[in-house]
Amino acid sequence: MKKFLLSVITLLLAVCVLLSACGGDGDSTYASAESSASFADSTSADSYDLYSAVNSEETADSFSETSEDSESVDPVYTSGGFEYTVADGKARLVGCTAGETEITLPSELDGYPLASVEKGAFDRVGEKLKKLDTGDAAVSLAEGAMSSCTALEALVIGGRTAAFQTSDLDGLLSLKEINVAESNNAYSAKDGMLYSGDGKQLLLCPRAFPEEEIELPEGAAVAERAFAECASLKKVSVPDGCVLGAQAFFHCVNLEEVSFEGSVEDIPDKCFFGCVKLKSISLPEGVKSVGGLSFFGCVALEEAELPSTVESIGDDVFKYCQALKKIGVKGDYASSWYEKTGKDFVN
Repeated sequence: MKKFLLSVITLLLAVCVLLSACGGDGDSTYASAESSASFADSTSADSYDLYSAVNSEETADSFSETSEDSESVDPVYTSGGFEYTVADGKARLVGCTAGETEITLPSELDGYPLASVEKGAFDRVGEKLKKLDTGDAAVSLAEGAMSSCTALEALVIGGRTAAFQTSDLDGLLSLKEINVAESNNAYSAKDGMLYSGDGKQLLLCPRAFPEEEIELPEGAAVAERAFAECASLKKVSVPDGCVLGAQAFFHCVNLEEVSFEGSVEDIPDKCFFGCVKLKSISLPEGVKSVGGLSFFGCVALEEAELPSTVESIGDDVFKYCQALKKIGVKGDYASSWYEKTGKDFVN
């Protein structure tokens, strides 16, 4: 009997231990899941807080930058139809509301000396403005300052104008005349064309220049695109020793005759590109190089002469010269070039 009771008690104790163990594992599993959920929640919260903090800093930085940018924008003042800002005690012209067809720049605005004309300053009047005079202002004109003046016919450069971009005048197809005050050291003018101050470089011929014939000045170099798209030009005389810039007569659609009165060394790239009425060209002795595309698209060109002094000829010199019937060559280099390449251009 005692053994039986002892066995029953042992069995009961074993069951209790087993139940206790099972209950403990269940609680532990539950606790583990709860801890995981809690960790996930805390991680999510931490991540959100970190993201929020980073974004807050970025937003603050962005706001700070915006604020700084806003603070860096100079206030714009208006005086007599001119809009300007002030920097280092000097005025910078940024806009013009005057409706006149002629404008002379003031030497000062509300007591501030005018020092510069900024890009787009004439955007609102460019389609009406026919004459611009820089006056007595000691002023420089930034690139793009005059590029919107599509109706401009006359430009007067005052004695104290320090600098401007001639490229701004390149696309002004209504421009007929440029004049420069004699007291200006940076620029000069002759016969309505713009030159360097010492007169040694012809910088630009106005695109609507009315003259049909031009004799280039002796000893002067012709700048790049100096006569580009001059629609009235029909005849050009090139003096001895003249230096031609690239694209000097680019797309002069009415140019019919070019005469060389002496020796020149180079015919640069695209020099007579697109001169669709040019019928003949005879390059003088002394020419050493003929640049690439120099007579490209001269569709009326029938004859061309290359001298014995030629030492280099660029690519596609006479390409799309459909009327070309003869290329005369002298010297070993030109003859060799003709045999290898030149025949391809002759129709």
